[in-house]
Amino acid sequence: MLEPSSDTFHIRLVNHFDAIETFRAGAHAFLLERGVYEEALLNLDFCFEEIFTNIVKYSFPEDEQHWIDAAVSGNQHGMILRIEDDGVPFAPQDAPPPDFSIPIEERPIGGLGLFLVRSMASRLEYESTSGRNRLTVYLTCETE
Repeated sequence: MLEPSSDTFHIRLVNHFDAIETFRAGAHAFLLERGVYEEALLNLDFCFEEIFTNIVKYSFPEDEQHWIDAAVSGNQHGMILRIEDDGVPFAPQDAPPPDFSIPIEERPIGGLGLFLVRSMASRLEYESTSGRNRLTVYLTCETE
């Protein structure tokens, strides 16, 4: 489980899509106080929503309540997003990229969001230990 610290926003969320807004509101308030500008938060929002949605949809096959721990820290130079869950292990950096040679109307659904997360992140780290998955996403904040 993620350990709280004063320079990191931590929140425990239930595996339900409504929790995305709860994270967003808290993370935005926390990061704006630390000098992250609003435009940079769009990348955080996209990455968190994509990862959280995939966890909720695919990591818990039995439809029971699970807790997902999320943490974010940052400043005007960059942000670090960490998400932990106890679902099915999945390393997003190992997922194959979408096949852009296939016309969009013929492509299978899925994969584009993770491709975009990998493109936006300066680095991704994933580990699965003791029944917990931990994904860390590093995002650079470009100057205004």
